[in-house]
Amino acid sequence: MNLDLGLMLEFSHHATQRASQRGVTRNIMRIMVNQGEVIRKQGIKYYFMTHNTLRYFDLKTQDKLRNLVVLVKRKERGDIVITCYKDERAIKNIKHKQKRLARYTRWSA
Repeated sequence: MNLDLGLMLEFSHHATQRASQRGVTRNIMRIMVNQGEVIRKQGIKYYFMTHNTLRYFDLKTQDKLRNLVVLVKRKERGDIVITCYKDERAIKNIKHKQKRLARYTRWSA
């Protein structure tokens, strides 16, 4: 499998902080964005790995990628990683999200 990591991604401060807390490297997030499946919802791309895709990686990398979700938002100057998290039911949860983000207005009393 081609592991070309030349993909240019920016990482938000939040993404860097959360990845550090969860033991996820930037390299792993780049692999996810480059090789993973994507679901587009709410103006955000949710990247994840399927079981079929994981089998192409060595066991150590599989463990790091399994159940990982990387959220990416499109910006004027390219893509920016918003955050990452691990969730066993990620695909199901993402598919149940609304298509658009709700916009809340403040009601005056």
